[in-house]
Amino acid sequence: MNSNILGNNNTSKIILSYTEHGISKKLDVMLKFMDNKECYFSMTNNQEFIPPKNKTKAQLIVYTSDGIFVSNVSILSTEIYQNEIQLNVSIPKKYDYIQCRASSRIVHELPISIKFNDGFEIGSMTYDLSLGGVTFMYDNEMPSIYKRLTGILNIQFPPDLVQSFSDGKLVTESKYIRTTKIENLSSTRKLLAFKFVGMKNRDKETLKNYLIGIN
Repeated sequence: MNSNILGNNNTSKIILSYTEHGISKKLDVMLKFMDNKECYFSMTNNQEFIPPKNKTKAQLIVYTSDGIFVSNVSILSTEIYQNEIQLNVSIPKKYDYIQCRASSRIVHELPISIKFNDGFEIGSMTYDLSLGGVTFMYDNEMPSIYKRLTGILNIQFPPDLVQSFSDGKLVTESKYIRTTKIENLSSTRKLLAFKFVGMKNRDKETLKNYLIGIN
């Protein structure tokens, strides 16, 4: 695992963590650019932000769909602009894998919908699927209120396969985890991640058998 992990599409969140004057700081940053010596991260300008000293030792924590990775780095310098703060950081030399997924995530397309109590509903196709949750493409902006609420998730399984799900559907509560932007030359799409909440044991066993069968 090398510094290229920062530029992968499955990277969803990057935290820069360091300690200054005995106080732990955690900055939620975005990668702007990197070369073979430095990474250039940005964050929204916070008027209360006090820049760390040059060459401050820090940890880079990278959240991905495959798990969480940590690397020791140095904050080489900080530039403060009107609307943005830029932090120049040494290139990560190696990562430690500190947390793996509870189960494998398999790329697989199935019809999915998530409906909330007030009638708001999201419809799409799954991008990948695991025992713990699901991700799917969503072209619109996810309203912030629904990022805090529990919705009823439905995944429709193929009718030609024998399933013990009622009506061939997995129905369970779900909660929003994160949004990952997927950029290409023509557009920017959003990959939404939801976790399953309170799934019945028999449904979890059926889903496990299905994932084993398609893997």
